Amino acid sequence: MRNLLGVTVTPDKNDFELKLYPNPRISGHVTDEKGEPVEGVRVQLLAGHLVIGGRMQWRDSELSTTDAEGAFTFHYLVPGHYILFASGHTRPAMAWNASPEVTDPAYYPTAGDMSSAQTIDLQNGQDFLADFHLRSEHGYRVVVPVSRGSSNGAVTVSVRNSSGQIVHFSGVHYDSKQGQIIAPALPSGIWTVQATAAGGTAGEDVTVDHSDINAPPLVLHPGQTIPLIVNHVAASDGTFRPTLISQGGGELLPGSVGFGGISPGKYSLKFWLPRNECVDSATSGGIDLMRDYLVVDGNGAAQPIIVNMRTDCATLNISVRSAAHEFIAELVIMPDSSSGKPEVNTLSVGIPIGRKVPQIQPSDPRFTMPQPRFTLSPGTYRVYALSNIDELEYTNPEVMHNYPSKSVTLKAGDKTDLTIDLTERKPN
Repeated sequence: MRNLLGVTVTPDKNDFELKLYPNPRISGHVTDEKGEPVEGVRVQLLAGHLVIGGRMQWRDSELSTTDAEGAFTFHYLVPGHYILFASGHTRPAMAWNASPEVTDPAYYPTAGDMSSAQTIDLQNGQDFLADFHLRSEHGYRVVVPVSRGSSNGAVTVSVRNSSGQIVHFSGVHYDSKQGQIIAPALPSGIWTVQATAAGGTAGEDVTVDHSDINAPPLVLHPGQTIPLIVNHVAASDGTFRPTLISQGGGELLPGSVGFGGISPGKYSLKFWLPRNECVDSATSGGIDLMRDYLVVDGNGAAQPIIVNMRTDCATLNISVRSAAHEFIAELVIMPDSSSGKPEVNTLSVGIPIGRKVPQIQPSDPRFTMPQPRFTLSPGTYRVYALSNIDELEYTNPEVMHNYPSKSVTLKAGDKTDLTIDLTERKPN
């Protein structure tokens, strides 16, 4: 890996020190319940990233396959946050007429789902040892018919666990002659079987309970359209803009009837609010989109997104105080309730960001700079002013508990001013 380093040379300083550190590394072994090495297991490395919305997202980074000794290694990593996932593996049957054996997938060290996995925080030069001890059980045959509709071309098949992670059991394929997906051996559990072809995609959950399964057919649909209904209570000024954000960070804007061409996955809902309204609620079916993800499963039956607006909004004007003459403040306004999403805005004083900001010449050694107002629903909020939010999972209350904040309660129609000191923060 090659990194570029910027160096500023001035008349009174032209030397610098460059420290080099070895790249961190993760290695380990995969063994079965008897302590025997398991060859051919795919070990997926997932790297932690932050996308729009301040949530930690885990993306597939590198893949390693265990050797005859059950060993795997990930070289030349960079400092950061990682999760390890040992995928499923099919083993030979104990007898000619017996069911094949499969090893259950697991997140390091022994977790069945991603939320329970251990996060590995790697530093420069660190060698992390991660051993898996996987248990084996009988695998069961799963057959899923596929109705292709208007789709054509080759069919791509995947099997995912409850966390949406692809698992790699041997022999999973689409039989074009029979028009069905065949998984020769899956362990007991709930698995999402997904098929994709040109012009269509579909997925369904299959519950394997210690027996072979003939599942209901999958019907391939084109990308879904999710209707959008916005109930305004005031004349819209045209600035209200809801946006769907995928787990990968991509933004989708609505058309005349809603969001079109939506692929299966998880999405969060973000709003650009007008001056005269704020959001009272946003739902899809029984899902509170102010708090939870919208999950699109590819079955062609997505519920409409309904957004209810309100006009008795409160306004909050924030001033940030700092000893520096030039600074950047990242303002995070976090609702105290379990529902709602944080508002984030960047305040630049003397340092243009996208637009020119006049240079300030304060007379007080600690000066303040007002921020354009926030339009918020009535409620209680915590306000943070940080020098940066790089690599900060600011939607996580436990993480934000480590930083100073101010609490403010806004009633309907309130116009409130708040002054807060800037907190210096260095990324991890």
